[in-house]
Amino acid sequence: MKFIGIALVVLAFPFSAQVGKIPYFVPSNEATEFEHVFLMKDDEESLVFLRLINDHRCEQISYFHHPDQELATRIEATYTFNKHHQLILYSGLKQRIIQADSLRFAIEDAQATTMDNPFSNLYFRDHKFYDNRIKAWLKYQPIIQESNDVRLTHAWSQSPLTGENLIQGPCKDPKNLNCLCAALTYDKPTSQEKADAIGKFVIERFDYNRGDTSQNNIQGLVFGKEREAVCEGYSRVYKDLMERLHFKTDYMSGAVRTDVYDIFYSGHSHAWNQTTIDGKTYGLDITWAQNLSSNWYLLPPSDLQITHFDLNEKDGSTNTGDSNMTMYGFMHQPLINPITEGGSKGIKNLDKIEPFQLAQGTFVINFDRKLVVNHVSREELSYPFVKFEGEAQQVATQVIAKSGNVNKKTTTNKLEIQLPEKINNIKVEIQGIGTVHYVVFNGTENEFYQYLIDHRNPVSAYSMAMAFMACAKLNNEIIFNSLKANLSEGITFKSFMKQAKQNHLNEFHYAIFNGCHHQSYDWNEQGKLVPKYHKKNKQGKFENFQGYSFEFSQPHAKEISKIYLNENEDGTYSFYQFGVNRW
Repeated sequence: MKFIGIALVVLAFPFSAQVGKIPYFVPSNEATEFEHVFLMKDDEESLVFLRLINDHRCEQISYFHHPDQELATRIEATYTFNKHHQLILYSGLKQRIIQADSLRFAIEDAQATTMDNPFSNLYFRDHKFYDNRIKAWLKYQPIIQESNDVRLTHAWSQSPLTGENLIQGPCKDPKNLNCLCAALTYDKPTSQEKADAIGKFVIERFDYNRGDTSQNNIQGLVFGKEREAVCEGYSRVYKDLMERLHFKTDYMSGAVRTDVYDIFYSGHSHAWNQTTIDGKTYGLDITWAQNLSSNWYLLPPSDLQITHFDLNEKDGSTNTGDSNMTMYGFMHQPLINPITEGGSKGIKNLDKIEPFQLAQGTFVINFDRKLVVNHVSREELSYPFVKFEGEAQQVATQVIAKSGNVNKKTTTNKLEIQLPEKINNIKVEIQGIGTVHYVVFNGTENEFYQYLIDHRNPVSAYSMAMAFMACAKLNNEIIFNSLKANLSEGITFKSFMKQAKQNHLNEFHYAIFNGCHHQSYDWNEQGKLVPKYHKKNKQGKFENFQGYSFEFSQPHAKEISKIYLNENEDGTYSFYQFGVNRW
C-alpha cells in the first residue's frame, strides 16, 4: 500500500511590518474554492484553522504568537494518492523550511516528533476520507466552529491578522535561483545542513531523461515543466546552486567503471561533482544518489576515484582524488562497488589488487591482517564484454561464466576460491572495504590471449580489437596468419609486430578504453547520404577511414597508443594499424 502523509512547513517572521524573513514566492491559492473552513483555536497563543479544498487536499494552518513577538506559520496538507490516505499529526515549533518538488513551500519538520495520536494509523478511502478526517479531528480536538471569515481563505502567505503579504519583494519572482537557494537553506544553521538541502532538492527535482531543455540552461531545468535531466544537467544544477551559497564546487566529467564488464573496457561518458564543505573535500554523483544516505553522496574523493575518472580540465577543476591518475591507471586499479567509506585505503590490505587475475585451479587472496569476509559468490559473465550502439542485432553474446555461492561470512587472513570454469566472475564482500570484483582466468597469460582469439566475433569491433591485441602479445606468426581474413591489405606479420612494439603494446594486459567510432559520409548517385568505406584511391593509397579506434597504453609524449579497425561494407571489422591520434 502506498500513501502520502501530511505536509508540514513552518515560517518565522516578525509580527510587525518587518516581513523580510520569508525568502521565497509561493503561488497564491486565492482562486481556490474551499468546501469548508473550520476555526479550531483563536487565543493569545495561536490562531488555528482547518480548510477542506474540494476533493484533493485539506490544510491545517496555525499562526503562533511567540514570546519574542514573532509569528510562525505552520501549514499541514494531505494529498490524495492511490485512493489511500494516512493521518499523521506533528508537534513542536522548531521547524525549518524546505522546498517541495512543485516549488511550493511544503513538508519538513526536522525537529518535530509524532504525537501520541490514536488516529495516526487509520487509513481512509475515496470520498469517505474527509468525513472521517473531520470525525477524527472532532474526537481528538473539538472544532470550535465552522467559519465564514474570508480572511481565512486567502493564501496562507497573506497574514489574516494584518492582511500583509509576507513574501520578500525580490522573491516574488518564481524563477529566481538566489531566492530558491535562500528558501532551501532558510534557518539552516550549519554548512552541512545547507549543502544537504541543495543535494536533496537536486536528487528529488529531476527524473533521468534528456528532455527538450539544454543541459546548460540551469533556470530552464530547475523551473521548467519537464523536470528531466541527464547527468550533465544534474551536475551543472548542483554546481550552480552550491556556488550561490559559496561552496566551492567543481563540475567533473569523464569515464566510469561500475560493473565487472568495465574491467575490460570503459569509455562511458558521465558527469558528477566535487565540493568542499567546512574545509573538507568530497566527491559525489548526484545523478546516481537516490537520497542523502546513498553511497554516491559525499564520499572521500579517493573512494569515488575507484569508479569515476575525470577527463575534464576546464574551470580549474582537478581530477577526483589522485591528480596524477591516468585513464590507463584508472582501468587497472581495483573495482569496488559498492564501496565502504575509506575502502580505497582498506584495499591495500589485500595482495590481489587488480580486478583481472590469473590462477591455476584455485584463486588465493592473502590479507595482511584478519578481515571479516561477509560473502563470496560467483556471477554470470558473457562475451563479448562490450556491445556498441548499432551492434546489438548482429553481435551474439555467449555465457562464459555461471553464478553460484562460494562461502558465507568468515573472519580470515586468507581466502581460497575454487575455479570451476575457464573464466570466473567473483564478488568478495569485505567489511571495511566493500564489494571487490574479480574476473579470474583459470590458466596462463598466453592461454588467456588465445582464448580472446578463439572467441572473436568478426561483427564486434571490441571483440576483434581484443583478438588482435592478443595476437600481438603472443607474437606468433602462425596465429597471425590464421587471422588474415580480417587484415587490411598489405599488412605483414613483420610490419604488424613493428607497429605493436612502437606503440607500447607491452603495456596492454586486459583493458582497452575510450573507443571512438570514426565515420565518413558522402552523397550517392540517388542523392542519399551513405557511409564512405575504407578504399584505395587511384594512386593506390587508402582513404576514407571508417571504423573504430581504442586506446590501450599510458600517455607517451602526451600521445596515447591506439588500435584502429576498419568497418567493412559487410559489417565485419578488420585490423588497420596501431598508431596514435591519427590514421
